[in-house]
Amino acid sequence: MDSRTRTPQEKLIFEKEQIRLECLKKEDEIGEHLSYVQHHAGSMLLSGVSALIFPKAKTSTKKSLVPHKNSEGHSSHLGFSDYLSMAKDMLPTVMEIAKPLLFTWGLKSARKWIFRLIGRK
Repeated sequence: MDSRTRTPQEKLIFEKEQIRLECLKKEDEIGEHLSYVQHHAGSMLLSGVSALIFPKAKTSTKKSLVPHKNSEGHSSHLGFSDYLSMAKDMLPTVMEIAKPLLFTWGLKSARKWIFRLIGRK
């Protein structure tokens, strides 16, 4: 700090500069995280889907009690709560895809039902 005391305006300017620098630092960190996700999105999606479709069979109870750690220190086995979490995260996307399909199917079914009613009379 300076040998003299700062005025309130100088303090605010200093704090503003500090906050600006922190924001730039956080933006860089977020940018790095986003680029990592973008670079690995395909493999993460495929591994998640393949883990849901083809869960690994557990060979013994001892192995199921102690999760296997891979080289990065993360557990390689997914539990039921992990499946639930992934399904919960994917639910809005699935609904956005399913809504038009269900709407079209409902219209076709309603049209068939209406024509059947008209055809009977």
